[in-house]
Amino acid sequence: MVTHPQDQPFVHDPSLAAARVIESATELARAEAGVLVARAGAQLVKTLGAVLAAMVATSAAQVALVLFALSPVLLASHSRSSVLIALLPSLGLALLGAGAALMAWRSLSASPTGQGSK
Repeated sequence: MVTHPQDQPFVHDPSLAAARVIESATELARAEAGVLVARAGAQLVKTLGAVLAAMVATSAAQVALVLFALSPVLLASHSRSSVLIALLPSLGLALLGAGAALMAWRSLSASPTGQGSK
């Protein structure tokens, strides 16, 4: 609700009314710009988190694929349990990173009110 300041008398001058409208519009534009900057920063942080989670997932998947591809050579010189001990952490990290990336990408597509788009 807009109220009239107590220190200013009521004046029916159109130029003063127009100046007050312009001042209010300027204040509103500044506030909207501040909100826009805050939302853009939050969106940038979410995007960066999603990209980093995807990078972790793909890096761990690459390590798991290399270990899997080399498993015949490793199985010839090492026991099966040592190869599995080397393979399981990279697979686990790949799955964990993929889950984090999926959650981050889903949060990017959510509306600003926190409701997902369906």
